[in-house]
Order: sequence, then C-alpha cells, then structure tokens
Amino acid sequence: MSHTLTASPTPDIPALLLQLAILLITARMLGELAQRCKQPAVVGEILAGIVLGPSLLSGLFPAFGAWFIPNTPIQGHLLALVSLIGVMFFLLTIGLETDVSMIRKQARSALGVALGGLVIPLIVGFFLGQFVPDTLLVNPDHRIVFALFMAIAMSISAIPVIAKVLMDLSLIRRTIGQTVIASAMIDDLVGWILLSIVIGMASGQELTLHSVGLSVLTVTGFMLVSLTLGLWAVKHLFNSVQSKLRMPDKQLTLIVTLMLIWGTIGHALGIEALLGAFTVGIIFAQIPQLNSDTVSKLKSISLGIFTPIFFAASGLKVDVIGLLKPDTLLLTVLVIGIAISCKMIGVYLGARFIGKDDHWTAVFYGAGLNARGSMGIIVANIGFSLQILSQDMFSIITVMALFTSLMTPVIMKIAVKRIDMHDQQSETGAEEKILLVCQEENRQTLPTYCG
Repeated sequence: MSHTLTASPTPDIPALLLQLAILLITARMLGELAQRCKQPAVVGEILAGIVLGPSLLSGLFPAFGAWFIPNTPIQGHLLALVSLIGVMFFLLTIGLETDVSMIRKQARSALGVALGGLVIPLIVGFFLGQFVPDTLLVNPDHRIVFALFMAIAMSISAIPVIAKVLMDLSLIRRTIGQTVIASAMIDDLVGWILLSIVIGMASGQELTLHSVGLSVLTVTGFMLVSLTLGLWAVKHLFNSVQSKLRMPDKQLTLIVTLMLIWGTIGHALGIEALLGAFTVGIIFAQIPQLNSDTVSKLKSISLGIFTPIFFAASGLKVDVIGLLKPDTLLLTVLVIGIAISCKMIGVYLGARFIGKDDHWTAVFYGAGLNARGSMGIIVANIGFSLQILSQDMFSIITVMALFTSLMTPVIMKIAVKRIDMHDQQSETGAEEKILLVCQEENRQTLPTYCG
C-alpha cells in the first residue's frame, strides 16, 4: 500500500503562513521602534502580539480576530510548533554565549551575587504562590507545583538585556560587567534545571520524596552526561565533520541536528526540549574551532525570524483587559513589587556579605539581575502550555518580565555613576565572546535582540 503526500485540504496551512508573515513583520517593526526608544526589542515584539490580539485589533474587529487568532486545535498546534522551534533556536544562542571559564574566573563575586539572586527570590516566590487566590489557578489541587513555578519565574534573569545595558555603559570588558554576566549565567543554569524538575512534577506524577528525587537525578544526570561524555562525543564528531565533509555550512547543519536530537532526548526524559537546546549551546561554546560565521548565521535565523514570531505569539496570549479588573490589577502590582524587591535585596545581600562588594556595586548587580525579559517570558509560556499558569497569571508574569527589563537600565545607570571605576580592571579574552552578545544594532545577531 503506497502513501502519497498531498497538500492539506483545509485552510489551516495557508492561514498559518499568512499569520506568520503578519506576526513577523509587525514584531520586527515594533521591535525596531522599541530600540529607537532605547528599550529592549522584546518590548516591541510582545507589543506586536498585544496589538494584533484580543486586547486591541482582534477585540475591536471580531472578524479579523476569528481569522487571525488560532481557534482550532490544528491551528493552535501549528503555531505552537513554530514557536517551539523559535525558542529552541533562541536558547541555543544563549547557550553559545555561556562561558564556563568566565564563570570560574569570576567565581567568588559571581557566586555570591548569584546565590543571593536565587535563594531569596525562590523562597519569596514560593510563598507568594501559596497566597494567590484559587480563582487564578488552573487547578487549586496543584498549588505546590504552581508555587514552585512562581519561585522560578521570580529567580531567573535575562542575559540579553543585561549585556545590552553593559555595552551601552562601556562596561562589558570590566570586572564589574563580567561579574554580573557570570552571575546571570549561574542563575539561569540553576533556573533551567529547577524548571525541568517542576515540569516533571507537572506531568501528573504524584508529588512524593521519591518522585522529586527522581526528577532531580534525571535533570542533573542529563546535564552531567551531556557536559562530560556528550562534550567528548560532540568534539570528536565535530572534528570528523570538519575533516571529512566538504559541504557548505556543515557546522550549521551539525549544530541544528544535535539541537533537535538533544531536545528529543530531553523531552523523552520528561525534562524539557528547551533545556536540551540550551545544553547543546553550552557544549558548542566549549569548542574553540567553531566558526564565528556559523554562530552569526544561527543568530540571524533565530533573531531575524523565529524569535520575533515567538514573542509576538506570546503577546497574543496577554489579556490586557483582564488585567484591568481591580483584583487582578492589584495582584499584578503586588507581583511586580515583590519580584523587584526580592531580587534586588537578595543580590545586594549576596554581593555585600559573600562577594564583599561595596554598596553601589551591589546595587548595580541587583539592578542588572532584576531584568527577567525574554527568559521570564519563555518561562511563562512553558507554564501556560503545561496548564500550570492560568490566562491571568500568564499575563501577570509577562508584564512583570517586561517591567523589570524596562527599569533595569535606569537603575544601572544611576548606580554606575557612584562606582569608582579605577577599581574595575579591563578584561580581555573570554569576555570577547560576550561582546558578540551586543554588537552594533544593525547586525542580525544576538546583539540586535539585546536592544
């Protein structure tokens, strides 16, 4: 019996293609506008979804909304698939910028800052999750999982936003800049590991000491094997591909193939495909022979096409009108206030008492790691797709991520004026990779997105 591939008899595919075109161009244009206003591009990209979605155009023109907003399972799955690919590419590029050697170099200060930026937000976020009204939960019986998810959303940081501000302040080469980047890397590494554990809990397994321990072992085992045996295998495969194949863009093909394979393994283990993509990025970041042109092409594909679509699609889910209800608006303000205070206080205490930094340097670190930005929105999307977050809670966390990113450059610029730069050495070497994070804004690389 033969099987013949035919075009879809339904209008879902043509509709998807036109939806993607509208999302992409709107996201890119509003992202450009945000950058011209000295704001992160993600603000404009999220705003694109909000403008096109039920909060504005789709709400004002129901006929447009009925066509544009996915309203069948097939349409929803198709857009979700494109978004998944987009966020996998984005986390791959973030992994490529994660410099393990730099983290070791800035270990003392970075660990102190990262520890404070993790512990207090995790504790405060967990307790906040205990007091959110049942009406805002998908399932009140799963409050522990929801609270753990809130803790992670509070503790994660956005490296692209931080790197862009450091570039604007000409601090990316300085010790203070390297420390805040390394701290954000540590926070995000731990955050993704914890997120994968919570995802395992959300899969329906009973919450017991055994299930939690199994989730911890699965995630840590996946990371350890990937960064040891996996790194060894990838290096040998990379060298073999380099020496034996003549095809163009062979490094690019290898990286994307392994990203998909690692994502598949992660999903099969009940972790998260995104952690697999992030891990592959970290692996390739430790291969010196990796061509910089290959990295630039990856970032162009991600940040010029897929990532704007992902964030615009995220904006479609934000219900601005729902946030204007008095009780929801109050909770939104409360979540934003708690998120800012717990992160900045935690980082400040860690920098002062563990890293032994002065007052304004500690404030500078706190302001930097306070930005949730793109990473916070990715976490919110995961929670929404797994039905951990309700519509209102998704909107609240997304708004929190955007607000903290908007205030980050303001506070960092105030703090840096009061720091003695004579004590801040100029670094060279490993941090050259971080310079790739934020180059000129007209380059189609990760730096473009940092804006």
